[in-house]
Amino acid sequence: MTVIQARPPATLTHPRSTAPAPTRPRRLGVTLVLVVADLAAALLVCFVGGRLSGVDTLALQAPVVALAWLGGLALVGEYRQFGSLGTRTRRLLVVALAMPTGLLLLAEVVGVKVAGVPVAVAALTCAAVGCTARGSLEVAVRRGARLRGLTHRVVLVGPAHVLPGVAERLAQHSHRFRVVASCPITVPSTPPTPTAGSRAAAVDTDPAGPPPNGDDGGEGEAGDPEIEACRRTVAGHDADTVVLVPDPVWDPLRMRRLRWALEDDVVRTFAWTGLWRAPAGRTHLDITEDLPMLHVSAPRRLGPTRAVKSLIDRAVAAAALLLTAPLLLTIVLAIRVNSRGPVIYRQQRVGRDGRTFAIWKFRTMYADADAHLGVLVTQNQGAGPLFKMRHDPRTTRVGRLLRRTSLDELPQLVNVLRGQMSLVGPRPALPAEVSRYHSDVRRRLTVPPGMTGLWQVSGRSDLTWAESVHLDLTYVDNWSLLLDLQIMARTFGAVVRGRGAY
Repeated sequence: MTVIQARPPATLTHPRSTAPAPTRPRRLGVTLVLVVADLAAALLVCFVGGRLSGVDTLALQAPVVALAWLGGLALVGEYRQFGSLGTRTRRLLVVALAMPTGLLLLAEVVGVKVAGVPVAVAALTCAAVGCTARGSLEVAVRRGARLRGLTHRVVLVGPAHVLPGVAERLAQHSHRFRVVASCPITVPSTPPTPTAGSRAAAVDTDPAGPPPNGDDGGEGEAGDPEIEACRRTVAGHDADTVVLVPDPVWDPLRMRRLRWALEDDVVRTFAWTGLWRAPAGRTHLDITEDLPMLHVSAPRRLGPTRAVKSLIDRAVAAAALLLTAPLLLTIVLAIRVNSRGPVIYRQQRVGRDGRTFAIWKFRTMYADADAHLGVLVTQNQGAGPLFKMRHDPRTTRVGRLLRRTSLDELPQLVNVLRGQMSLVGPRPALPAEVSRYHSDVRRRLTVPPGMTGLWQVSGRSDLTWAESVHLDLTYVDNWSLLLDLQIMARTFGAVVRGRGAY
């Protein structure tokens, strides 16, 4: 959603509504806590870091560094619009990278000596502490805590036929927005078609507004009963946020009057864009000729970072094969001793753009396992077209351990080295599964499959088919090198927990 920043109450020069308006500050509590926490963290990092590193100037300049840190966060809007945890993390990193350069340039101008490296380390440490604090608040919100400023009491405003769907969507997928009421707005059956000389066009183009006699060709903001009802609903439900759900036939002048009224009541306003799943990091507000448009840029996988990802994949795979060679040899010996048959199990999988390849895995089942699959089909516990059994009788004793620890997938490093797979990506699918894919699901084949991915770190075989598809499509739409790093960091914990690994 697009946020429209609320403005402070202003002295009005034309008649306004007498509807009750909330007057207390809406976000001061959480904002003040964050400012104090960031200030304390910056001072503590500088003092402790200066003493431990022996750089006394860092401790002495702690107040300057702390104020610069707070100023940088304020400039990027950290205390004005919270947003998602990912957005806030990016803000902290931007300030942490830019602040040392700014301080060094300022010190050069005023002739003061500043230790560049310690300041940079201090800034990155402050960013890490800040991310941890904000992550803790995010966890609290996800567990049901209601923190004004981080969570919002929402009134939905828009055409009656779309409000239930938006309310259900917010209830299912958002921890920040709690819908407490709705205000249906009547819209005409056909969009207005103002003529060049119509009063509506004059009001829209003339910054002076309606004529002095107040005749604007219709009801003004103060006289619109639905706008007044919305303001009373917001005040009556102690709401701090309104989500506007526009309609193509909704009079833009009326929407503007409603927005003005909400701004004067110090109510935060969001505008629903109509995009149910906007790709994170690829949506930008583009205002051209006073026409707000939400621009969805091309996915990063189509840019030069795709080549960078391929280089990183192959370099890391080659290094991992060398480092894990003793472990690989041990697993080979264990499989040989435990059961007959080849050590490596090769199976056809579907890769990027539908190309098939032979995936490599350590064999975890008896050699004739495929011949017994037909007998076990009725006991399938997998989701969708997947076949999974929590206690598959075809699995060997060593195989159960390998699956539990995901060590059976180590030979896939060879597939990564050959460019058939990636370290991070959607789960490699079987041809039989792909043949049953819906056209939307086939989009997961636009990137190489991965050894790990959102599917693996979120539950693996315990997920439903819809959940696994959603995670794969989310990865495809939002891929970035940073997302790959986050998934890699979460993979270790997922392997240790072993959830869904069977």
